Amino acid sequence: KECDWSSDVCSSDLRLVATSQLGCPDTFENDLFVYPVPAPDFTINDSIQCLNGNWFDFTNTTQLKWGSFSNRWILTDGTVANSFHLSHSFASEDTFQVRLETTSALGCHDTVEKTVMVHPSPSSGFSVSDTANCLAGNSFAFTNTSTISRGSLGFTWDFDDSTFSSQT
Repeated sequence: KECDWSSDVCSSDLRLVATSQLGCPDTFENDLFVYPVPAPDFTINDSIQCLNGNWFDFTNTTQLKWGSFSNRWILTDGTVANSFHLSHSFASEDTFQVRLETTSALGCHDTVEKTVMVHPSPSSGFSVSDTANCLAGNSFAFTNTSTISRGSLGFTWDFDDSTFSSQT
């Protein structure tokens, strides 16, 4: 039977008629109720972020034909939360799964899972051979000590006099 969700529940009567070989019948009836299942979903403000300053906003957009539902967020960094929406910052670089489990007040449930990525952030630094020199004949040697856990880096030196360099 096709459900008409304009009513509170989709119901149907089920009947079983058992007949003996001598033609003696017995009938059993039972009501069946079908409740709507939530359709969990969520949006992410930006699913790919850098480690430094990452802040993910997971906005719940779950749909349910009628009734109320509860949520449980499960993230692969070990975070579990029972909030409607979730904001979260990850402590390390990696690819993480974000799962939203939604359960209706009548016990019907479903799950959606999405992936977010946290890219490594560089650690910039440099050393200078001599931080103080006379105006005439000064010479500074700079050594770039910037690192990143994976991937490559680009560089821009700003010498505070409107000159820039992209050399390592």
